[in-house]
Amino acid sequence: MSDVVLTHNQYGKAENRVVRITRDTPRHEIEDLNVTSQLRGDFAAAHLEGDNSHVVATDTQKNTIFAFAKDGVGSPEAFLLRLADHFTGDFDWVTGGRWAAEQYTWARINDHDHSFYRTNAETRTAVVVRDGDTDTVIAGFHGLTVLKSTESGFEGYPKDRYTTLKETNANEVFYAADRPYGLIEATVQRADAGTADAAWVGIAGFC
Repeated sequence: MSDVVLTHNQYGKAENRVVRITRDTPRHEIEDLNVTSQLRGDFAAAHLEGDNSHVVATDTQKNTIFAFAKDGVGSPEAFLLRLADHFTGDFDWVTGGRWAAEQYTWARINDHDHSFYRTNAETRTAVVVRDGDTDTVIAGFHGLTVLKSTESGFEGYPKDRYTTLKETNANEVFYAADRPYGLIEATVQRADAGTADAAWVGIAGFC
């Protein structure tokens, strides 16, 4: 029987809901995020020996998130990078981690200064993965609904004996059910950025 060894590991506090309302002027602002913090580093003793001397408590991670939000959030990417700087800077044995956030949108009721409603707009997402001196920032959104009313027909595709789909009929629009559905995924990145495949581990689908 082969030996079992501890390999890659991380731990933290998931889905800390942060709602910050800035009220320093009569016109208030809302920042609404769901933040997860996970640390990586020298934690083997905690897992193998029950030694918690290097364990930054998950409750401490939660409180840090709230304390940092009190000082201001800004973009979710910038907020997560601030958390990464703190945990890897204040604790020598924390060499990296994974910090993730979803940001939700609120809109004003009739442009009111302090009355809002939660919109059905897309949810903004951000993930920061730090591995030593290397940071990878993955940002995107989900839940965006778009509609194109013309010049979006599907045609010119290869056909075989299993193809039943007809090419698009001019000036006709059909109701499209939501199941089953086509699934198209892609990554867009800066031309000078690396692929950073390891940073995508643990992200379901595309961010």
